[in-house]
Amino acid sequence: MAAGREPPEGWTQTLTFRQARGALRVAQHRPEEALADLLAAGEGWQALGVTNPAVASWRTAAVAAYRALGQHDEAAALAGEQLALARKAGRPLTLGIALRVHGDLAEAIGVLEPGPARYELALALADHGASLRRCGQRTRAREPLLRALDLAERTGAAGLAAEVKRELLAAGARPRRAALTGPDALTAGERRVAALAAEGASNRQIAEHLFITQATVETHLRHAFRKLGITSRADLPTCLDA
Repeated sequence: MAAGREPPEGWTQTLTFRQARGALRVAQHRPEEALADLLAAGEGWQALGVTNPAVASWRTAAVAAYRALGQHDEAAALAGEQLALARKAGRPLTLGIALRVHGDLAEAIGVLEPGPARYELALALADHGASLRRCGQRTRAREPLLRALDLAERTGAAGLAAEVKRELLAAGARPRRAALTGPDALTAGERRVAALAAEGASNRQIAEHLFITQATVETHLRHAFRKLGITSRADLPTCLDA
């Protein structure tokens, strides 16, 4: 579309475009412009009789825009509307997003956890951790924040990862590794033990080589298997080279 031109009125594509542009403007910290797009999209969907919150999703971004403008009553009303529509629709992703926007963060995480929407789960975990941190529960805040950071980095969400890192610092955490799973999640000790096991060394041989107990070797391997998502030593060479 040429710069400065608006899409034709009355098209569903126009409403979808305005929703997307409104969400983008929220992310760009332009809430007034965002609301103009989002409220116009809402009026358009209403005129067409479309109430499906997965399609007419303008309220989600509009809540963020209202909050950015300090209009919390309007934000709360829209968040409530979106949640009611999402519960009626019964789709896990739409419901999980609506729960997060409404502030029901623990329930949102539970709904999103089994599904494939890792970025939305990261947002819910980040909001939950930030909420706990603001309530003075800094220790409890770290676990959801660490999970949020792991998911944000795995999905390439650099902006979210940066926000979560700031929350982790405010919660008193100093994470040396962002990853909670995969090779990057292994501690130095776990990686040394796993590398020797990948070469075919027995637990006893590893213990003697590293001057540690066999029980420590078993603990390191158990943790490494969990982080790598494997159950057999035969899978170690491939996973460690990933």
